[in-house]
Amino acid sequence: MPVMVARLGQQDIVEPSEELRLSMIVMLASFIDLCGQKISPYLNDTVMILQRTLVDPYHEVKKESCNCCCKLALAAPREFHMEAESLVKPILCSIGHQHSRVRVACIKALGITIQHGSATSIDNALLQLAQRSSDQAPSVRACLSLIIGNWLLDLYDRYSYQYKLMPLLLTFFYDEVEDISKSAVEHWDKIGAKYEEENEKDLKDQMDFPTQPKVPSQLKFPLPRLGCRVMVQRNFSKILPALLKDLTDWTVNSRIKSSQLLYILLYHLEDHVTHHLQSVLSGLYHSAQDDEQLVVKQAMQCSELIGFYVNPEVWTSLVLPAVETSAGCHGDHGKRTSDVAVGPIQCTSCVLVLAGLIRGATREKIEPQLKVCVVPRVHITINHAYVLLICMYGCYRA
Repeated sequence: MPVMVARLGQQDIVEPSEELRLSMIVMLASFIDLCGQKISPYLNDTVMILQRTLVDPYHEVKKESCNCCCKLALAAPREFHMEAESLVKPILCSIGHQHSRVRVACIKALGITIQHGSATSIDNALLQLAQRSSDQAPSVRACLSLIIGNWLLDLYDRYSYQYKLMPLLLTFFYDEVEDISKSAVEHWDKIGAKYEEENEKDLKDQMDFPTQPKVPSQLKFPLPRLGCRVMVQRNFSKILPALLKDLTDWTVNSRIKSSQLLYILLYHLEDHVTHHLQSVLSGLYHSAQDDEQLVVKQAMQCSELIGFYVNPEVWTSLVLPAVETSAGCHGDHGKRTSDVAVGPIQCTSCVLVLAGLIRGATREKIEPQLKVCVVPRVHITINHAYVLLICMYGCYRA
């Protein structure tokens, strides 16, 4: 070990040969396998070596170093817990490597290192993990989905990080690879089941006397179990600010993923979204005027979900003033009735959101509110838009 520390554990590369550095790391992995728990006296030396080899220029050395991290955590978990945090930064330095196999190895190593170390390291890793959720390699996304799911299932302090980890896992529901999407849904169901077990006292009444929730016909995914819905409902207020910010991000991919995530969260929230409706609608107004048609489509689908779950009396009191204000109309006392900006684009986005809300609402709930949708003080062109919406509603339900 002293020789290996001297050759591999220094600030600068002492061993110039890539093949020899790789052979020594492979030998170190064999030491860990053979010694098991008895590697503990040399754990500090091993960690010192891995801190350097994880950022080695040779990609094979990086991969084998990640493998060593995993083996070391399983061989001496108690001692590794004290040193794990010092390995997180070197792993993150290589997690964006150009080779997908290196990225997969780094994500696996990060998962086990944080699992057996301190959950506080998640804060340092979140940005990198969010970037990898859009990785071009399916193997990287599949590995990340599995690691995030395992954290939400087994991480010691997982409740403190639910609102940070849930969005990462839920975004995989829309993954273009069906196996990844299916795996994320199944993992999420297991997480919800465990949450129900751990919070049986709080959820006892809902579990003993379940009410079959109404499911909109346009729902894209299976209705989540009670534990999943409660987790989202209890964490949504912490997720929403960052989500609204990402809905207006300058990158198209971020806006698409954020709008997809909002849809997933909304069907978990059901009517609980009422408490956050003003903020959610503001985000939808922005998304409905996006240049990317996929974002606009997602905004309309989110509007339909809200229209289905929320009483029309609630959302008409918020959306109609927004339409009036964006059209340049003011209240009876000449005051603005909403904080929405004035302009044809803003007005169109508000009308689109209103259209989605009407389409999503059930007949018995929306019919009493249809007359409210034609407001005399609104400019004539907006009246025409309202009439068009009502006609759309009639055609949609016919």
